[in-house]
Amino acid sequence: MIEIAFFLIVSLLVLAKASQFVIDNAMVLARFFRISNLAVGFLLVSVATSLPELMVGIKAGLSGQMGLVVGNVFGANISDLTMVLALPILLAGGFALKRKQIIGLTQVLLITAILPLILVLNVFTQFYGLFLLLVFAAYAWLVLKNEVSLGPGAEKVAPRKAVLSGMAFTAAVFVVLASSNYAVDLAIGLANSLGVSKAFIGGTLVSLGTTLPELSVSFAALRARKFDVALGNAVGSCITNLTLVLGAAAVVSAWSVNLAAFADLVAFMLVANLVLWHFLSKGRLGKREAAIMLGLYVAFLVSAAAIEGLF
Repeated sequence: MIEIAFFLIVSLLVLAKASQFVIDNAMVLARFFRISNLAVGFLLVSVATSLPELMVGIKAGLSGQMGLVVGNVFGANISDLTMVLALPILLAGGFALKRKQIIGLTQVLLITAILPLILVLNVFTQFYGLFLLLVFAAYAWLVLKNEVSLGPGAEKVAPRKAVLSGMAFTAAVFVVLASSNYAVDLAIGLANSLGVSKAFIGGTLVSLGTTLPELSVSFAALRARKFDVALGNAVGSCITNLTLVLGAAAVVSAWSVNLAAFADLVAFMLVANLVLWHFLSKGRLGKREAAIMLGLYVAFLVSAAAIEGLF
């Protein structure tokens, strides 16, 4: 069991590092194609940082481990809405928000609150998976439509650098595919060894590992004072997880899942959503707010462990 846990941690670290390469090169490509920072955060970076969740979801969906998929997505969203924003703010400092940013973010948070409630109604089928993919496509189209121009004064990227970044991006994606595949197999083995549910493993250990890219990107963005990228990354990843990741997993899987069993994860996700919405409405995210969000994530981990009877 210790050996499985060790290799799982190693595979998640490789997963996170490969995802960071994906993100770095994706942002170079974004500058080459002249996409704005907000679009980068809401779409390109959030999709890149959600590649681990996507690959884990497809792999687990194909093997019929839908409990691991749903647990991973809901757990990752709780991490994104709490820890991924809280830790960088505690280390790099808080920031104020513009009214336009507040409106856009609260609208996205509303969607991330509604979708889980619909899913718990046990309509999780291949048809609903297609619907979720269409929601993601519509979301991506709206982001690119509204935030696509960098303006004439933006930093230019040479074609040669763009080509090299494209090659590095592709190579990193393959590493993400391989490491996520390995992580799913180890996570299932660990769950069996510990005698705990796959939903718990997916909602805690795997989701924590797959959100490491979001955490590192948010920290780097806040240190560079690129607040829109950090917020867009964290909140945009939630939309990506609930639509692209769950949708893809549902489409490739012929297995059903009892989503009512994830009521505790949904409840925590909604609480995290409401807490962040309240803080955003005040127009500022500081260290006090970050401490509360981080405390909420710790409470989630303790609650999940208590439900599984681990202590």
